[in-house]
Amino acid sequence: MNHARTTIEALELVLQNQWGPSESGDEYIVFTKYGLQISVMPNVVISPDSAVAHIDFLVTHPSFDEPIFDTSSSVGEKADDAIGKAVFMFIQTILDSIKLCLDREKPSAELASTLDGKLHEWNVYFSNIVGIGNSDEVDNINFFEELLPYFSNHLGTRKMCWVKIFAALINGEITSEVRFNNFVSAELSTALHKLIETWSKDTNFVTKKQVLFFEQKDSTYKRYPYTKIQIEELACQAVEILGSANTDEKYQNRYQDLLAVTNDPHLAQELMSFIPEICAELHFDEVWLGEKFGVAKENDTLEVYMDQFTCYRWIQERVIKGFVSGEFSSELYKEIIYSSATLNVINQATEAGSELKDLTISVSMNVDEDYQVR
Repeated sequence: MNHARTTIEALELVLQNQWGPSESGDEYIVFTKYGLQISVMPNVVISPDSAVAHIDFLVTHPSFDEPIFDTSSSVGEKADDAIGKAVFMFIQTILDSIKLCLDREKPSAELASTLDGKLHEWNVYFSNIVGIGNSDEVDNINFFEELLPYFSNHLGTRKMCWVKIFAALINGEITSEVRFNNFVSAELSTALHKLIETWSKDTNFVTKKQVLFFEQKDSTYKRYPYTKIQIEELACQAVEILGSANTDEKYQNRYQDLLAVTNDPHLAQELMSFIPEICAELHFDEVWLGEKFGVAKENDTLEVYMDQFTCYRWIQERVIKGFVSGEFSSELYKEIIYSSATLNVINQATEAGSELKDLTISVSMNVDEDYQVR
């Protein structure tokens, strides 16, 4: 059985009336009215009496800053049963809320955030809450309201952001995971964990999943000047420049060399500041930089969440991929780490007798007064 084709056929069957005409191949489907494409990567494990389907979905649309990734899993008596259930859960969470957004339906809620002195206004669309188990207390949960105080910390300047919430309480064991644009947020996950702790002890088996989409209103949105692919390409060039700065002259010229490549003083400062700390965090397994990056101007210091920089996660993903795969040499890696503030903090702490696991490291970058977080 071609499990990818079975997944596409399941999507076509359920969605044709809602989404209109489509074009498809074995591993993708495009809904032509919306210009939305879904690619699928299923992994189905079959045993004598059941089948388990784990399906990765990649959703792309011209208005998204980057693809939306989701995984849906389910169990069935046969492979098509498991695939059908996993597809249904994907539709109920990710896809239904995307359609509300694309159709410009009335939002489930509205929200305002401020970043670097600028206001950003958002429409918020809620997916259905899906899961297993029943509890009157949990069935009436409003994750948006419960986590509302934390969302503005992560909202930056993008057109679209999404939050995936997974909560489970099984035999007293709590699982809490909140992903912001597919990256786990420790702050949001901790807040969710505290919420689950308030659930009744009589709730022995329940899981809940919901997706929230935040679409910035046109009145406050300003398009980011680069695509993800362009940032990834510039990150690769920056790795070569920073990793080759092995003389005093090259080290002092890093910013100018990055400026020559990017022709953008804001991005040049970000690449020079982000990449060394990303490399150091990758190298030192016990070290975690947290979720914030300080931005120090001459007369002010901002505390900015990494999610709020449009380019941070794109740079992080590309740099880590390059070093883990061996695409970038170990010599570049070592040279870049030497220039990181993280290494300096680690050296000072270990000389004082501290353990790496006990360290809380805060990083920041010095920027020009006209620098704008975007």
